[in-house]
Amino acid sequence: MIDARSISVRIGDATLLLDVSISVEAGEVVVVVGPNGAGKSTLLRVLAGEIAPSAGQVDFAGRRSTDWTARQLAERRGVVAQHSELSFPFPCYDVVLLGRTPHVDGRERPRDHAITRMAMSATDTRAYEARAYPTLSGGEKQRVHAARALAQIWDGASARALLLDEPTASLDLAHQHAMMRLARRMADDRCAVVCILHDLNLAAQYGTRIAVMRAGCLHAIGRPAEVLSPALLAEVFDVDALVVPHPELSCPMVITRGPLARERDASTGSVLSHPNEQFQGGLL
Repeated sequence: MIDARSISVRIGDATLLLDVSISVEAGEVVVVVGPNGAGKSTLLRVLAGEIAPSAGQVDFAGRRSTDWTARQLAERRGVVAQHSELSFPFPCYDVVLLGRTPHVDGRERPRDHAITRMAMSATDTRAYEARAYPTLSGGEKQRVHAARALAQIWDGASARALLLDEPTASLDLAHQHAMMRLARRMADDRCAVVCILHDLNLAAQYGTRIAVMRAGCLHAIGRPAEVLSPALLAEVFDVDALVVPHPELSCPMVITRGPLARERDASTGSVLSHPNEQFQGGLL
């Protein structure tokens, strides 16, 4: 569905992505994780067609992304950005209805309104239909934009993709899981889903595969049980962690014990890593 090959992004002297190759198939939820500044959002913006790579190529549904018109892509690919600015006091219903714009030829159809209501039901936002968008909390706004993206690709062609940049960042615990279950349901409906997360346990629970970014490069990719390991978490995230089987689900569970303290071996110059020392009363 989405196939990115040897993608690099350079802005001035800064290299944001370097030789990244990743494919996402229909039916998958690929969760992208990594520390701050690893290149996760840049990768998502390249996959969404918002920025052109300095090198490499992105294909969507077997064709170069640049061969699709903007409208054709909008009918097939929904994006929820990390930050969505909208200061006009539009009713939330109208914000979600905007997702139907690529499908409207000069007039709204009853089906567009039906899909808008279904998308709002799926994101638990029907109660906000008449509310002015700026009056919502951050989490409520995030769910409204998720509804807009769903409405956009609800009845698109067979090739569909949903790209989510930290969709759970502003949500309470219940809505975090509701958002990820929604992503999973979209994948089950033959949609290709890419989702950036910081919560490794959500990634393990809902991701088909996890892609680990580090310093603009794709450090690892695979099924959660293949990728999540104490050694990788120490190397990429600088944390001391346990990775154990989830007591109820068929996925790993990450238990972090704190940041790694790093020191340099005076004789060899190599970096040594060890957990911060602890004692019963607290941290040393």
